Amino acid sequence: MHFAAKADGDPRQPLIIKMDIWIACVSEPLPVDEGGQRRMRAGMLASTLAARRHKVMWWTSAFNHTSKRLRVPRSQTVTAEGIELALLYGRSYSRNISVARLVNHYQVAREFAELSKRRPKPDAIFCCWPTVELGWAVVRYARRHDVPVVLDVRDLWPDLFLDAVPEWARRPARVALAPYYHATRFAFHHASAIVGISEQYLNWGLSCAQRPRQPWDAVFPLGYSAPDLSGRPNVEHRERFRLLGIDDSRLVCWFLGSFGDTYDLETVIGAARVLKHQGVTECQFVLSGEGERRARCEEIAARLDNVVFTGWLNREEITSMMQMAHVGLAAYRPGAPQGLPNKIFEYMAAGLPILSSLSGECEQFLKANGCGISYTPGSVDSLVGALRVLRKDADLRTKLGANGRAAFRSRYSASVVYPRLAEYLERLGTGATSTGSLRSGEVC
Repeated sequence: MHFAAKADGDPRQPLIIKMDIWIACVSEPLPVDEGGQRRMRAGMLASTLAARRHKVMWWTSAFNHTSKRLRVPRSQTVTAEGIELALLYGRSYSRNISVARLVNHYQVAREFAELSKRRPKPDAIFCCWPTVELGWAVVRYARRHDVPVVLDVRDLWPDLFLDAVPEWARRPARVALAPYYHATRFAFHHASAIVGISEQYLNWGLSCAQRPRQPWDAVFPLGYSAPDLSGRPNVEHRERFRLLGIDDSRLVCWFLGSFGDTYDLETVIGAARVLKHQGVTECQFVLSGEGERRARCEEIAARLDNVVFTGWLNREEITSMMQMAHVGLAAYRPGAPQGLPNKIFEYMAAGLPILSSLSGECEQFLKANGCGISYTPGSVDSLVGALRVLRKDADLRTKLGANGRAAFRSRYSASVVYPRLAEYLERLGTGATSTGSLRSGEVC
């Protein structure tokens, strides 16, 4: 439970309410992982809460979603960087869309339900959505123990499952997914509050809860840690990139992300082929990441010397690529469910003009902040046309990049977003006497 203490023992300082806060989130890099991976939303929030002297327990998976390897062979708790990590066992899986992954999610949720019984109840819980199974288990725990719980909408599960099946099969697929939809409605209906990474995602959560927006419901964007781009690119990284064929004297159009089903790198490769056939040599496409579709993309781009695959990049390598790139690519397939994905803020942090195929919320965001250009998803001609505009107008590239960096620093940097989110949880934990009786107040 929470208690009060003077900051640094100084009686002149205001009281700091120290709390026991749980975070439930799978599929993110952890402080114990090797390779210097960048922190994501739960990781940055956990570090912020720990720095504010709260006791933080992060319930997560023992299976590393990125490397597809088990971190430990059974559920166990470890401590790293002042954060207690509860690694929950779930079986391994090799494909993101598979029955084995669903089994993993069920096992992780079951482990949480069992192991959480042995812990003192926290003051508040911040639960990332998805997964459906863990979110359902966390909300059930919160109801039973009268603990305020926030669901943080980051992906639209189980709706996303339907996108993986053909149009003709979606009605029977929805029937098969009925238990997941039931669990989703239960979790959102009984959550103390709902937050989303965008207005679109928050509204989706509210529709699942079947209620209007309330004072504790809020939007907290995907804050990103501002990279230090003031120095020269790391010599070793630059040499590695040079050996791969990256040439930053050309217009480097960079994609950073996973080679998954919602992305559309085939259109990017198609644009590279068209530009090569047109004799346009100054554009180069650098695709960074791993995923199930990488082999297929490499096959399509086999004879294109203006396409380079770097593989997965660690935090330092990402910073070096940010210094070498000129355009950030947000390449998504038609109908992709993403609203404002993380890579938009990464490119803004790097001061890169953005080329995006996302319509709706993202397109409006780029226009409002003057930091990018949208093209038609799946259209090679549209992407080539947008590239032609940026290729010929260096002043426009500079303006778009500068606008994005300025907006990022003022509103979307991790140093802005996560202290606000931490304060929100502090208010939630100290201002709620039950999951149905929260202190009102606008927190957006």
